[in-house]
This record gives sequence, C-alpha cells and structure tokens, in this order.
Amino acid sequence: MTSAKSKTTIATALLIILAMAISLLAMPGDKQSVTGQTATYPYIGVLPNPVGVNQEVLLHIGVTTQLNSQDEGWEGLWVTIDRPDGGQDKIENVRTDSTGGTGRNYVPDIPGNYTFITHFPAQNITDYWGDEIEYLASESDPVVLVVQEEPITFYPTYPLPTEYWSRPIDPANRAWAAVGGSWTETPDNYWAKNNDDAPETAHILWTKPFTTGGLVGQMIDDQPHSFEIGDAYEGKWSNRLAMSGKLYFNKYANPDRDPSGTFVTIVCMDLHTGETLWEKQFLNNLTMSFGQLMYWDTYDYHGVYDYIWCSGNSGTRNLLGLPSSAGNPLCAFDPFTGDFQWAFYGMPSGTRVMGPKGEILYYTISTSGGYMLKWNSTAVISLRSSTTPYSMGFEAS
Repeated sequence: MTSAKSKTTIATALLIILAMAISLLAMPGDKQSVTGQTATYPYIGVLPNPVGVNQEVLLHIGVTTQLNSQDEGWEGLWVTIDRPDGGQDKIENVRTDSTGGTGRNYVPDIPGNYTFITHFPAQNITDYWGDEIEYLASESDPVVLVVQEEPITFYPTYPLPTEYWSRPIDPANRAWAAVGGSWTETPDNYWAKNNDDAPETAHILWTKPFTTGGLVGQMIDDQPHSFEIGDAYEGKWSNRLAMSGKLYFNKYANPDRDPSGTFVTIVCMDLHTGETLWEKQFLNNLTMSFGQLMYWDTYDYHGVYDYIWCSGNSGTRNLLGLPSSAGNPLCAFDPFTGDFQWAFYGMPSGTRVMGPKGEILYYTISTSGGYMLKWNSTAVISLRSSTTPYSMGFEAS
C-alpha cells in the first residue's frame, strides 16, 4: 500500500511538472508561440495641446513594438490630419528608429480642432530566431489638437546674466550660449562666434600683472618713457586659446621657453577669477596649434568633446613609439587637465579647416593633376571604433 501511494504521488507530481512546462512553452513572446502574424499598436502624440495659430507642435509617431537592431526601423508610416476647414493634410514616408518611434513637426495655420491618426502599413520583419513575421496593418486612436487664436506661452529661457557669472554654465540656461563662445584659434577678421551678446562697456573682472609696466618716472632726452613689455614683437599671446571660460597661453615670451631654454610651459587660467589652474609641458615641449570643440553624434550619445591640438615633430614621433614613416603626428590634449590623450599620424598635407560639427578637415588640391582630396578626422575615428552605421562607436558626420 505504501509503495502504491508513493507511485501515485510521483505520477501526479510528474503530471503537474509537465503541465507547467507546456504552459511555459506557450507563453506570449516565446518562439514556440509564434503564429507568423502579429498585431500592431500605432500611436500619435501631439505637444503642446492646445496651441496657437502658426505655432509649431511636435508629433510623436510610431508603434509600440521595438526592433532587434539599432539600424532597423519601421517603414512607410503616415499620419493623416483632418483639418477644421474640412481638408486633410498628410505626413508621409515616416521611418521610425529601432525603438519604434520618431518625431515630426506640424504647424496649424487656422483655429479649430485638428484630428491626428497614425497609419501603420503591414510589413515583414525577421525576428531574433530567424523567423519571418508579418506585422499587420493598423491605425492609432485619433488625437484631437485644439488650435486657438491666441498664442500660448512656451516655457521661457532663463534670462542672460546681468552681473558676473561663472562656469560651467548649467545646460538648462540654453539662452546663455550667446555669451558662452570659445576662441579655439584666431578667427577670421577677429570675430569669434557666440560672443555677440558680450558686454559692450568697459569692465574689469580681475587684474594680474605679468611683468613690469607703466611709466618709468625718469626723463630721458627730456621725454617720458614706459617700461618695455615685449608686446610688439615678443608678446605672450602669439599662442593663446580661450575655451569654456579658460584661457590657455604660453608662460614665457618668444621663443616660448623658460629662461633656461629648456621647457615650453602652457598655462591654463580661469577667465572669471584669474586663478592659475595648471601649468604643464606638452610631451617634448610642444606648443599649442589650435583648439577643438567637436560635436559627437551617435545612436545614443550626443555631446561635445574639447581638445587642445599640438603639431608634433620627430622627437614626438620617437616618444610615442611611432615609425619614421608616420611623419609628424598631431597630438590631442585634455583642456581640463593638460594630459596627453591621443594622436593622429600619417596624415596628408594640405589646408586645414574645421567642419560644421567641429571636425578637423584637410584639403589637398592639385592643379596639375586636376583633383582635390579631403581628409576627415571623424572618418578615422569611426573606422577605428566601428564601421556599422548607427552603432554606439559610429560617428554620423
């Protein structure tokens, strides 16, 4: 009797385990439950709502299903907009990103109610296991935008400073970009962008003497004279940059070396306080060439990298362990610390310009050969890290 009961108990337990296993295999989302077709759920978002006539609204368009890879997107979505005058506007050929959504802008031009609907066309996608699934056509619930005659007030920016301010500037103070420009090299016509709203009156933040100056107080040939400061031919500012509220300059006048003739010393000074933040020699006594503020735009990272660049020489090449065929490297340093970061080498000669995102470009023009070449620093970085578009290591230039 005891043995029979034990066998019955074991059989019952096995049946329960088997039933649980079957239910797990049938769970939604598992490969075994795929039927070849999947329902879809599009959406549409409209902000702000309500809004005034001729004020822009942001549309969030997409479907709730994400895709497998960052370079994929749902294709061919469209939005119908039923207008209050009985007409209809359309936004067509919408491609989402891999999360399933994307954005578009729309500007209503008359008052009244506008009705928005997202339409999702049927399309096939290969899933993680290699099965081809048909995602069925569908449309979103309608969203009504109320457009009024009176314009709405958007969230205002924080006003520009009216007194002394310091760095770093909080990114929420977006209007302050107008006074936050940098001087990465001597600009054309000595006009530095994004400094257009700087104070127009004389003002002194601080004073810091660098050498003896002013009147001597002694008449020579019956004429008063001032101390020489070397500004005309041996100025300290032949190599200088201003970036993110910091001033970078050579400590000693030309030939940019200390009295022993040994070191080239670069100084980083806070423009708002006059405090010296660091003094350093760059590798084998390199002098500054130019600064860089480069916008890095990838799939999930957007930001600006800052560098101080120095043109290296044969000594630098040997210090970095590069072959003689590498030519003279271009070396990057961290403006915050003065530390060496990395270097380009084997670069072509030519005319250097900065691209629209702050990338370094070199143009080589051959009039005899009838050709022009362009070297792009971001292409080098992209190839080193990733050649897959929209991946985290890929730079979209």
